[in-house]
Amino acid sequence: KLIVATHHNGLFISSADGFAPLHDKGKDIASIYSYDGKTFYCGLWDGNILIYNYSNNTSREIKAGFDKSPVFAFNRISDNSIIAGSFGEGAVVLNTKTLEVDSSIGKLLPGFQINAIEKDTKNNVWFATETGVVRYNIGTGKIETFKSLSKKENGMPYDENVSDITTDKKGNIWAATRFGLCWYNTKKNKFELITNLKELSGKW
Repeated sequence: KLIVATHHNGLFISSADGFAPLHDKGKDIASIYSYDGKTFYCGLWDGNILIYNYSNNTSREIKAGFDKSPVFAFNRISDNSIIAGSFGEGAVVLNTKTLEVDSSIGKLLPGFQINAIEKDTKNNVWFATETGVVRYNIGTGKIETFKSLSKKENGMPYDENVSDITTDKKGNIWAATRFGLCWYNTKKNKFELITNLKELSGKW
């Protein structure tokens, strides 16, 4: 089954005849995430999070600490924790058992506009933001920002927008920008713009 979230009409589920209404609380949904296919975390445009339980078709809305910024991104970082990222007020860590924000960590990247979140195998969380890629180490709390991933071909100033970020099965980090795909070079500790598509075959 495939579950999709809509802006004004709640959740829909795939069926033999297309998509059928599944759950609608009249909320404007900005994003949807699930790591087990049972519990679905829906980021709302008002900054709250709607948590939908597929098993019993119930939901609960919680406040994540975002005043007015939509929640665009989620990612699981441990057995009992996920990170929720907003577009304008940074990110918070949510305990999936208590459904409470982890106050011991506080708000991460306050003021950042977050588009996507990815966790690697080295305990790092990578954020794709409107102002570059940010790496956050869960163990040490260290935060590092990578900017100027790409630029316009005509020599215009660098554009910092990163729309998405992901890892492949070998652990490589990939970032999507307005001007192309970038790859994180671990030896140089920087992102490099892929200029030849042949580089994507064979050696990755």
